[in-house]
Amino acid sequence: TQNAVYSVTATNEYGCVANDDVNINVSVKKGIIVPNAFSPNGDGTNDTFQPLITSGTPKTFALFVYDRWGNCVYETTDIANGWDGTYKGFNCEVGVYVYYVAVTYMDDNDEIIKGNVSLVK
Repeated sequence: TQNAVYSVTATNEYGCVANDDVNINVSVKKGIIVPNAFSPNGDGTNDTFQPLITSGTPKTFALFVYDRWGNCVYETTDIANGWDGTYKGFNCEVGVYVYYVAVTYMDDNDEIIKGNVSLVK
């Protein structure tokens, strides 16, 4: 997870010595995949709305989901939890919801994604 410099020394059978430094530059690609639809119908497929971090190590994570009237129907800071399509114990209506995802990675870089997700049955 960090850049490093290694010093290398090689000696052959005749006593010849060569030295060199090898620079290792770590490039961590970050990425979040956010589905655009889910179907919380209990069939075991796409039953929750959950962004997926494809690379990079998150230090903090936040997910908010809003209905069309601007009410926050779901929020979490636990990346392992997804929205199951309910609000206060009741099934939400089929429709389009707005999401907001904010991630801060271990290198203190931030990524924010906003968009829409369709709840279908």
